[in-house]
Parts: sequence; structure tokens; C-alpha cells
Amino acid sequence: TGKSWLLKEINHQLRSTPPPAGLSNVHSYYLDLALEAGKESEAGVCHVLGEVFNGLDSSIGMLRLKNLALGPLSDMLIEKRDKIKEEVPQHIHIFLFDHVDESQEAFLSLLEDRCLALIASLPNILIILAGRGKAYVWKRLDLKQEPISLLPFDPAHTEEQLRTQLPTL
Repeated sequence: TGKSWLLKEINHQLRSTPPPAGLSNVHSYYLDLALEAGKESEAGVCHVLGEVFNGLDSSIGMLRLKNLALGPLSDMLIEKRDKIKEEVPQHIHIFLFDHVDESQEAFLSLLEDRCLALIASLPNILIILAGRGKAYVWKRLDLKQEPISLLPFDPAHTEEQLRTQLPTL
């Protein structure tokens, strides 16, 4: 169905230069949770937290964040969240999480508690959690949404998608 392609294309379009008309204050972030597979749950969530925090506040370098444990990272995100809530929201942040279905339940539970719950309460935040087939049961009501199924591309759309991804065809 092209789930990953769709998320990457959304991210690419929102990050394009110049941005689409009226979207100069929109910031998008594609996070591939498949990259966290095989890591300890806490280490994987630390990496995702660092990416999310860097997206919300790029003034803090990733190098500094990589050396922090889960507790201090969560505390920093809470402080940043509270600061953003006090400010007049000028930016829209879109977080595109791919391969949720490939993640272990322990990782997703920790991710929900230490990351998603914090950013879901921010103004002007859109979180897209994409996976295939296996649905995780989120604890938070604001993360429990009806799944949206993508229909497979018909042959013409498949050919178009391949042509845009591989222009040499």
C-alpha cells in the first residue's frame, strides 16, 4: 500500500524548499521505529526522545542528548512542553512514526509514557502512527483513534509511484 512511501513523501513535501504556500511554519519529522528494533526498550525510547526533542528545540545538539538517560531526557521534554504551552503557538509540528507494528509492546508502552503522552498535549501537534496489520492498544485516550486503512494502489498509481521513486524506469 505504500505506507512508508506516503509518510516519507509527506515529510519531503513539508520540508521542501520553498515550502508549499501557507506552510512555512510547519515542521515535520519522520521517525522510523524499525531502526529501534533489537535495542533495549529504554535505549530505543531514548533515541526517539532525542529526535523529538531536537525537532522541538534544535538549539540543543543531538550530541549532548545522546549521553542522557531516559529520566533526564523525559524531564527535559516535560520542561520544553511546558514552555511551549506558555508561548503563543506559532509553529505546527508533525511527527510521522513509521513501523509501529514492528515494535515490541514494552518499547511502545515506554514510548507512550515517556514521549507520546508528553507531545500529544502540546498545541499544534499532529502525531501519525503508521503500521501494518497488528494494532497496539494505546493507554491514552488521545492516542486511541480509529485506524485508517490505505487501499492498495491500482496499476496506474503503482507505475506512477515507481516512476517518481526511480526516474530511470
